[in-house]
Amino acid sequence: AKAMLEEWLGREVTSFCFPYGNHDDECLKLVEEAGYQVATSTIRGNRNAEADRFLLKRAMIAPGRTGRRFRYTFSGLYHRLHENKNRRRWKK
Repeated sequence: AKAMLEEWLGREVTSFCFPYGNHDDECLKLVEEAGYQVATSTIRGNRNAEADRFLLKRAMIAPGRTGRRFRYTFSGLYHRLHENKNRRRWKK
């Protein structure tokens, strides 16, 4: 699929997004072997480590989220809240 996209677009495709966030260890390995540089998940968070470059967290930015609510999305509180939720949902 990566090669097909690159041929169609005429440029290198460097990132991958897991459909519906579904992944397992084998999927992570295959994405890396395919030559992608990063991959995103649907795991919420606003902090990523280099070691997690094939399972990057994402911050949800909803329409109309401005001011305090927008700043909250990038705060430590958002990170801690979702870090706890992620532990329950996504067990490694």
